[in-house]
This record gives sequence, C-alpha cells and structure tokens, in this order.
Amino acid sequence: MAAIALALALAGCGNHDRTRVVVSMRDMSEPYEKALVEGLRDEADKLGVRLMVVDGFNNPEKQMVDLESARVQKVDGVLTFPQNETVFPRIQALLDDGIPVNVLSPPTDNKLERAGFVHGDDLMIGKMMGEWVVGRYPSGARVAILSGPLDHAASIKRVQGMHEVLSAHGDQYPVVLEKPGNWHRAEAVKVMQQFVEATPLEKMPQVILAANDEMAMGALDALQISGRNQLGIALVGCDATPVALAAVSHGQLAATVDQAAAKQAQFALRSLLARIGEKGPVPNEAIEPVMVTATTLAKPSASTQMR
Repeated sequence: MAAIALALALAGCGNHDRTRVVVSMRDMSEPYEKALVEGLRDEADKLGVRLMVVDGFNNPEKQMVDLESARVQKVDGVLTFPQNETVFPRIQALLDDGIPVNVLSPPTDNKLERAGFVHGDDLMIGKMMGEWVVGRYPSGARVAILSGPLDHAASIKRVQGMHEVLSAHGDQYPVVLEKPGNWHRAEAVKVMQQFVEATPLEKMPQVILAANDEMAMGALDALQISGRNQLGIALVGCDATPVALAAVSHGQLAATVDQAAAKQAQFALRSLLARIGEKGPVPNEAIEPVMVTATTLAKPSASTQMR
C-alpha cells in the first residue's frame, strides 16, 4: 500500500488543468467498466484533469483506432482497459512515443514494456470464491463455473483461483460445468438454460460461481425461467455492481466480490499523473478485494461499492 500512498501524495501536488488523459475502455455496456469510468471522472473532476473517454464497443479494431488516435494527438497519458492482447501493439506504440500508459487489468508476461498496471487481484478473487464454497459446504458440493472470455487475463486468473481452492479438497467439489459466458448476462442465460435442460435435478450444482456479476444475474435468470430457482442453488458473482448488491440483500445472490472500482480508478489516475510529472514509479498494483454477503451489507461499516 506504500505505492498507493506515494502516488496519491505526488499527484495531489500541482495544477493538472492542462493535462489531457485518454481513457480507452473495452466495452462500457459492462457495469464494472461503467463503475471504473465513473470513478475516473470523479477523480479527474477533483484534480482538474481533462479526461477524454472512448468506448471500444467490445471491438478490438475500434479500440486500436482509439489508441492510435491518442498517440497521434500526443495526449499526456492514457488509461486503458484492453479488449485482449491484440491491442497491445498500439499500447506499446504509445509507450515508445514516451506517452505514459496505465493498464486497468493484470500484467501478462511482461508483454508491455514500461506500462503500469492497476487492477483487482484476480487470483485472490477466485480463491475467495472457492473458499466461500468450502466454508458454506464443508461436506462437499457440486460446482458450476461461468468464466469470462477464455483469452481474458482477469477471467483466467479468477477461474485458476477457484480451481486451486476446490481441487485442494480432492473430489469433494466436482466442477460439473465450466463454460464462458463472456462477461454478458444474455450469454450466461443461454449457457445455463442449455445446461439445465440437459441436467437431471439430482445432478444440478449446489453452487454457481460466476466470474462477474452480469453472468451471476444471467444464471439467476436461467434458473427462474426453468423453475429451478427453488432448488436453493447458491450464486456468487464478482464486481459488487448495484444490481448484484440489491440481489445479495434480497437473498437472490449469496455473495459478490467487491474489487473496489473507485479505489482502482483513484490510484490509476493519480499514479499516471505522477508519471506524467516524472515524479512517480511505474505501478504494478493489485487492489485487495472484499467478499460481500447479506451479513456484511447489514453492517454499517461494510466496505462495499454502493454505486
């Protein structure tokens, strides 16, 4: 956390009203990306930074054009949530031109030289979800997993964390379904409907772990459509979106992991400003997540993103 304190202190000094920062997002229809952008805008308003937000609309070619445009315009810095590794050459081109870039996702094998990384701790998120299952079902349970895109670093790490915890208990927690819902609610509905139709009641999972809240809500939709929401299947998501928090409070979701979008946004922007001022280090900071349940929501001190 020392890196966070240093970046906040350095960026808090000076006037940033002439600083131009481009924010290139993967797909702002996703609630978590919306939360990141809201956090960045709030922080930019406090600091007087000119923030230019562009949406890739889930299209890597569009995002590559956005990043190249930022390079041509010679902006002061860039924050990006990349679609996948296909956009990395455009990010590297920005860095090669001396434009600081902070990536809002985990590093992938040092493929971006001199890029900063600010992100949730995705491996820890997956482990927390697995540990929740073990704590809730100490005698064992069948588990279904809905992942994000198979080539997305955050999803890979989250699913890895789930498996590391569950597999440590032998065959007590068999994974009866593992398919991508690609972060989308509608895709999760389709995946779960197909699974439910092909699965007898006695072989249904007791737990569904979804790598984000949108897919958790999609799984809930599918169970409600099929009438199997009466089976008491526990659903766990990630991101602590407003919809998911409401579902947790009403008992429709068992839990969601809050990866602190506002804190990520604050640190990402301030550490970028420190780099623009040539005062700060290149960050590689994972923000610690928090498990949110109905019990923690009921506590006044609950650390949740009620966005």
